[in-house]
Amino acid sequence: QEEIENVLVPVRISLEKFAFRKAMPLLTDADYAHLQSLVRTMEAAADASDAALLADEDIRFHEAVVTWSGQQHCLQIWRSIQPRVRAYFRRDASHYSDATVVARQHRELIDALRAGDERALDRAVTAHINTHSRAT
Repeated sequence: QEEIENVLVPVRISLEKFAFRKAMPLLTDADYAHLQSLVRTMEAAADASDAALLADEDIRFHEAVVTWSGQQHCLQIWRSIQPRVRAYFRRDASHYSDATVVARQHRELIDALRAGDERALDRAVTAHINTHSRAT
């Protein structure tokens, strides 16, 4: 847990704030539709108490945005930490008192991306990633 809080979470915040900002002006309607589809699957997973599927869709969401950012170094770093991120998502998913909060936060990320406000996007990314570190 100490490594997650002191290394992995800060790396994710820095990486994803940068990648999400870079992706923001590049996202298409099809990209947003894909993200919405992932969130709908997260909602279904939460309703079914399927923590593994919820974690997998969460990973897919973040990796999609990092990929769409067009930042190769970010994608390489993301892929190097992704197995650890997936592990703590799976570990922590069952600790949410209301698993639908995960899907709701991803909807907020989509809204922040669509709004085009970098500061609001940074706040949404930071709050979302910090929620995962506090889930236990």
